[in-house]
Order: sequence, then structure tokens, then C-alpha cells
Amino acid sequence: VVDFDFSNLALTSPANGAMGVGGFPVLDWTAIGSVDYYDVQIASSPAFDAGSIHMEKMGTPGSTFLVNDELAVASVYYWRVRGHNECGVGPWTVPASFSTVNVTCASTVASDVPLTISANTPGTKTSILNIAASGTVSDLNIKNLKGQHDFLGDLTIKVIAPSGETAVLMTKKCANTSTAFDLSFDDEAVNLNPCILNGKVKPEQPFSVFQGVGTAGNWTLSVTDDTPGSGGKINAWGIELCADVTFNAPILVKNEALDVDNGVNKVIPNNLLLAEDVDNGPAELIFTIVTTPKHGLLKVNGNDLSIGSTFSQADVSAGLLRYFNFGGSSLSDDFNFAVSDGNGGFIPVTQFNIVVGPVGTELVARQDFHVYPNPVKDWVNIDFDQKLSGIVDIQLLDIAGRLVKQIIRKDIRSIQVSTTGVQSGTYFVRISNEGNTAVAKIVVMR
Repeated sequence: VVDFDFSNLALTSPANGAMGVGGFPVLDWTAIGSVDYYDVQIASSPAFDAGSIHMEKMGTPGSTFLVNDELAVASVYYWRVRGHNECGVGPWTVPASFSTVNVTCASTVASDVPLTISANTPGTKTSILNIAASGTVSDLNIKNLKGQHDFLGDLTIKVIAPSGETAVLMTKKCANTSTAFDLSFDDEAVNLNPCILNGKVKPEQPFSVFQGVGTAGNWTLSVTDDTPGSGGKINAWGIELCADVTFNAPILVKNEALDVDNGVNKVIPNNLLLAEDVDNGPAELIFTIVTTPKHGLLKVNGNDLSIGSTFSQADVSAGLLRYFNFGGSSLSDDFNFAVSDGNGGFIPVTQFNIVVGPVGTELVARQDFHVYPNPVKDWVNIDFDQKLSGIVDIQLLDIAGRLVKQIIRKDIRSIQVSTTGVQSGTYFVRISNEGNTAVAKIVVMR
């Protein structure tokens, strides 16, 4: 006997909600003994359509997958896995979402220059450049170090991080050269000529020592001339920092179940679904549908939402998000969503719950009525297994919950309702009798 239960298949890394993920992550999931091989997909949309799939691998035997096509920075990605064995193909997992590292680059120039290097007093002079922004260094370059010295071979120039890490830019280069210089230092420069005085060059010690250190604080340019008799000036310098920046992620303030009657529709208000962000307003907080309701549908401003569809917190707050229940015996429904602020901050895949009630009441629970034919053309018949006593209210509602037709009768066992003049489409027949409610979906076809 081959086990076809893949319900224990779980996505482990990057975990749902992970932030600051690098450009080449390894996707990892639980291995299931009964699975022969897996399919894995990573995409920029939970719809996993052809235009959004970044990479996929069908038929991989292991439980890991290396994303070797670099992911975009400050972006949200979704990934999912499904298993195969001789019994068939299992369902896709509910996607997990993560955001990639957010790298920003900014240049700052020193304001305490020129820095005079005395010909008579050997020693070290420093220029301080303060960086206020917090982040983690991913790359660093020294820009436009401009100056002049009577004997460049006397100079040792270093850059020092606020936390003390140090890299030497140049040490006693160009011997007795006496001229101006204008240099930018970059690990990716191609030149390491000991006496290039203009343009981009490699530092004497690599700037990789600064990777991972904090950006905020005083960055120091240290210039040492330990030989008397010659002097000069540092006229300008600046620093370009590329940092992994973590913005304030949005917070899910409210995520409470919606209570809705069977077969009707209801607004999902912001006292049930509310995301906030100190850096972004409601219009900038974008919800993305990851899974849709099983027993109903979602609309925003009258438009159907499918997997991958988006709406904003502003839409929710304006009362434009609405859930439509199809009717039936299900007591509950749900959908999954994620929220992005556009800056790399996000709320991971999260479930919103819907409580449907009264479910079926007596009529639906017993299913003791019949609606036919379906699809409908001009007439729809409703037969009850037993005679209904008292007032019976029969309503024909469109998909938006608007009343199209209403018939009120007393003490009936069957009734015929005309649909003449009703446009083609999906409708709900709602039957109410002595506190009980039943709903059936019909399709009118012309």
C-alpha cells in the first residue's frame, strides 16, 4: 500500500515571514518518505502565473532547491511545493512568503576639510564624517579623496568605521612625488598601480572588512605623516555606503473573523481587518490574495478578486471589501492574504476566517427542498418535502446581494417562480420561514 497523504509536507526555509533574505536563497522543505519527487516554484505573485514565476523545478528528488537566478532586492516572493508518487500528484502547499534584503546606497561628503598636514609637526590628522542613518554595510567606497602633498611617500591614509574596523587606502606611495591627487577607492576597481593619482583605484586593504558593520556614527579618515620637512592638505573626501536597510514592517492590528448569514454578502470592515505602518499610509499598504474562499467570493468595489489580486487598506477602510457566501451547509470559510508596504516590509501569508451562520438552519441542514430546473430559463420550481406552515418569504438575489424579485406566500409545499425578464447570470434563491433560512444557487441562461 502506497501512502498518498502528503499533509505533513511543510515549507521550512525561508520561513513564512522571513525578511532580509539574500538574492540566492536555498529553499528547504520537509522530506516525506512516501514522496518520490517534488515540484517547487518561486514567484513574485501567489498566482504563480507564467509572468510571475521566477524559477521552478519539476521532478526534483531532494527536499532542497537553490535559487541561482538572483532575486530582486526589496521584493516579496512566494514559494510552494507539491509531491508526487505512483498514486498521483499531491496538492500544492499553501505558499509561504518572504522579502529580500533592501539595499540602498548614499554618498556623504566631509564638511571639516580642508585638513592641513604640517611640514614641521609629524603626526596624524583626522577628518570626521558623521552618518545618521542606521543600517548594515554591504558595500563601501571612498569618493573623491582630493589633496596635495610635497612628498606623497610620507603619507599613510586609512578609513576607520564607527565600530573600529579599519582599512588602509594607501601607504607611502609614489615616493617623492609632489603633486595633487584626486582618487576614489573601490574594491571593484581594476587598477592597483602604486602611483595612480587620478581616478578609481583599489584600496591597499579590501573594504570587505566593513561588510556587516553598522552605518551610523562617526567615520574617520586618518592621515599620518611621520616625517618632518614636507606638508600638504586634504581638500575633500566622501564616503558611499550601500546598506542593508530594515524598514518598519507593517503590523496586523486587526484580523478577526467575519460573521455572515448563510447565502448573503457582507462588508469586511477595518475593525476586523486592519494593517498599519509607521512609514506608510493606508493606500500604500497592499493586500495580495494568496488563496480564495472555498464557499464564496471576494469583491472590491464590485470587482471579483482572484489569487494574485490586490487591494489596499484604504479600500478596506472605505468599506469596499465584501464577502459573498454561496449558501449551503458549510459552517466556515476563509482566505489567505499577504500585505506589502513597497519598501521590503510585509506581513506574511495569513489566514482570514469567516463564520457562516445560521448554517442551513433547519431547511439547509435537512436539505428538504428541491430547486429545478437548474440552469433556469423562464421558470424555477421549488418543492418542499413537507408543507411549510406560516409565512414563507422567497427572494431572488443577484450576485451582489441585491433583491431582484420577492414572493411571499403562506402555508405552501411548492411554488413556481417566474424568471422572465431576469438577465443571464448567477443568482441566489433565499427562503425564509419561521426563523429558518435556506439558500440555493441557480444560473439563469437565455
